[in-house]
Amino acid sequence: LSGTEVNVDGARSLIPRKAKTDWTSVLTIVKAGDTLETMSGASGDIPPDAASVLQAIYHPEALLCCGSEMSNARTQSLEEWLAEGFGDLRLIVPNPMTKAMGVNQQGRTSARCLDNTGPRKFLLVEFDFAKGKSSDCDSVIEIMETMGRTTSDMNAALHSHLQQYLPLGMVVYSGGKSLHGWYPCTGIPEEEQARFLAYALSLGADPMLFTACQLARMPWGIRDNGCVQEVVYFNSEVINHAR
Repeated sequence: LSGTEVNVDGARSLIPRKAKTDWTSVLTIVKAGDTLETMSGASGDIPPDAASVLQAIYHPEALLCCGSEMSNARTQSLEEWLAEGFGDLRLIVPNPMTKAMGVNQQGRTSARCLDNTGPRKFLLVEFDFAKGKSSDCDSVIEIMETMGRTTSDMNAALHSHLQQYLPLGMVVYSGGKSLHGWYPCTGIPEEEQARFLAYALSLGADPMLFTACQLARMPWGIRDNGCVQEVVYFNSEVINHAR
């Protein structure tokens, strides 16, 4: 990634600005890459529920911001969440918090902002290819369909490709059309993190999850449409090293 241009809005937020998708590279990667089935087949044992996943990732005292909706997210320790139960929790900030409340960029007290988010533990990358996004996207999807591959296969292939630059700890199905990749980044210099995200963006990643305090899909949560946010890939060796 040494040649990847980095243009970010701030070191703490690490949000690369909009970039044109390199559809030629996307097509090359997804044609030769993994399918969702092969990626899942390469997974280690997958923890069966949210509690088991989070216990594998975080220490009991880690402060985690979770909620069923963005509006009701709040922070407490993993130990407290385990005692309370995960119920209808669908969302989580993958990076542990430093305190329950912070002050956001508008100067207001907030339960979820960069001020009360700790150092990044994970870089979150979401691929959510679907027809109708653009003519280039539609063209790639149509080529893949002739090969018997789905948009989920495309999303999986891109996550598998990114592993050569940063180990992949977990992939969570959004319960809609996307796959969220959790890439541990503790100890990785911020500029390298930014280059990784910029490269992912050039392959069509959604930059929404690049913000350190952004809520992501809770592993094994259940969306309001009834779909399970299934963990489709889990690498305990990568996760344990990051823990």
